[in-house]
Amino acid sequence: MIDLQQAIPILIKRLQALDQGECIELCSYKRDRCLLLTPLEGGTVLVVERGFEEQRFEVEPGKLKKLLKTLVRREFPRSTKLRLYELGPCDPNAPTLRKVI
Repeated sequence: MIDLQQAIPILIKRLQALDQGECIELCSYKRDRCLLLTPLEGGTVLVVERGFEEQRFEVEPGKLKKLLKTLVRREFPRSTKLRLYELGPCDPNAPTLRKVI
């Protein structure tokens, strides 16, 4: 569990440490909405939004912070704590097999 105010800097720092094909998932407390991030070839980052809206973004690292700020506001409007999972090698197209309580 991480604080909402710390989410974006923590995501960017952990994303830099990942290899290509590994994923990070940021979920709401109830795990019904999430953002999935994975680095791609050429230094771009794939961001998959699963929640209020279902969208995919491929962004440059310089534009990632602005996109994350927008997505966090949209997907987690009333959250104060978020769940952060490092999934290791994963397929961003496959649904995450997390149990929703």
